[in-house]
Amino acid sequence: MYVTRNLATTFPHCEVNLRCLLVPTGVPTRLTVRASSPSSLFVQWKEVRLDLRNGIIEGYRVLLTDHDSQENISSSILNESTVSIEFNGLRPYHAYDVSVKAFNRKGIGPAAKYEAFTSEKGKINK
Repeated sequence: MYVTRNLATTFPHCEVNLRCLLVPTGVPTRLTVRASSPSSLFVQWKEVRLDLRNGIIEGYRVLLTDHDSQENISSSILNESTVSIEFNGLRPYHAYDVSVKAFNRKGIGPAAKYEAFTSEKGKINK
């Protein structure tokens, strides 16, 4: 005798039965980066679309990389309700790459990416 379990009853928060078994397939939306000073960048984003989360988003990984050397400058793991971060102490008037990835209990999803420059307050270069 075989017992079959309905995944929709086991994981009632899933829209499609097998989606709970996957990493997020969507990226955080509306990623914006602005220079808050010649040596600071403020990063903000919106959540991953509901249909691309594949379960409950547990948090975000934000990576700041030097654009020229591709050296990692900072990596931060944030909880699911934090949708912004500020990086300080950066090289003035320099190019950086920012990526934000959402993760659930199965793993980490694709990155939303942005190239930004530290510059005068309020001005942004892309």
